Amino acid sequence: MTRIYPLQDVAGLGNRRDTGVTIAERRDVATYQLLALPHQAETVAGALGLSMRPGQVTCEPLFTALPTAPGYWMLLTTVAHQFLPELSSKIAGLAYVSDQSHARVVLRLSGASAHAVLRKGCRLDIDPAVFSSGMCAQTVVAEISAYIYRLDDTPSYDLVVPAGYARAFSDWLIASLQEFGGTDS
Repeated sequence: MTRIYPLQDVAGLGNRRDTGVTIAERRDVATYQLLALPHQAETVAGALGLSMRPGQVTCEPLFTALPTAPGYWMLLTTVAHQFLPELSSKIAGLAYVSDQSHARVVLRLSGASAHAVLRKGCRLDIDPAVFSSGMCAQTVVAEISAYIYRLDDTPSYDLVVPAGYARAFSDWLIASLQEFGGTDS
């Protein structure tokens, strides 16, 4: 069976040389929600090496963890087949994990104007002095719920949005590039 991706027919994703921004769907990323059982958050965090600090991303060899609430993390991985057995053995009896890959789309926004494009629709203060590399937050961008993870100082961001809103979100990103010299493809 052929997998269908929510953004497979969207024109305008990719390297927008005219704007210095790249928008890419990260089809290689699987998303999971990790929920610690009551009173087990610190034990789970310790077992997996997760940060308990709000907004502080944890980057491990097999996954990246975005804290979403006390005892909750959004996990991103490109190696689910290796990641899941190890995760399961470490959290047995301590937490639940749920595959959210069917319900989430991960977009990478990067380039010189990426910050300015994202700032146009983001309600959160993402100024580099406040929202530096390795930080994440759940917020609203272009009236759509999104997880924002700042990867580096390029700047590059991974944006995790509901699959049902991915098309509207990508359309907003592409339209937002017009101010920076982008044109519809």
